[in-house]
Amino acid sequence: MIKKLYLNFRKLFYSSSEGKGISAGIIQRYVRNKVFNSFFTFPKRGLLLDLGCGEGLFINKFANKEGIIGVDMLFSQAKDASRKTGAKIVVASAQKLPFKRNTFFRVTALNFFINIWDRENILDIFGQVKEVLEKEGEFIFETRSSLNPFNILRFKLASVYDGTLYKNPRMYSPSYIKKAAKKSGFRIGKVIYSSFAGIFSSVIIWQLKVKRYNV
Repeated sequence: MIKKLYLNFRKLFYSSSEGKGISAGIIQRYVRNKVFNSFFTFPKRGLLLDLGCGEGLFINKFANKEGIIGVDMLFSQAKDASRKTGAKIVVASAQKLPFKRNTFFRVTALNFFINIWDRENILDIFGQVKEVLEKEGEFIFETRSSLNPFNILRFKLASVYDGTLYKNPRMYSPSYIKKAAKKSGFRIGKVIYSSFAGIFSSVIIWQLKVKRYNV
């Protein structure tokens, strides 16, 4: 009964342009739109890598997809994204990216870290991203704050009402992300909160930049 109510509720917020895939949804769409409008309103510079690209919904926001590469570890998702976007999609793990050093100007990972349950994997992914970024590159992603009461309630009960999940979505504290970024050789650029509540907001969008040291 609860699952049926939840699925009916989700249908109210589906966008016809996005379909009904696992990456669709009102919060997921908010993240994609906010990142695109905040960081990509000017001409795209250099190569862009989209981690956990899913069905390619963020890639499809770009009129010109040349120079964009998507990565997803699921073959079915990668095949779907390739068909829907026409962009180059690679099947790979974010913990072992098959790209050379200093390849990309930007790396994005949207609606991605809610699926990374082991905190130590964050450091692996941050390290891989830093390797493939250019010297002036940036990493843009979002996390769901573990300090937000709504997130705590919703995610703890997620497996009860959402039958598509085999684990509850993962939340992270802002302090952990800052520590992980520093440990991985990033500095914090821009931080966007989804509300006036700051670190207690449901969604936090991060822009990390590669640290550069004076020689």
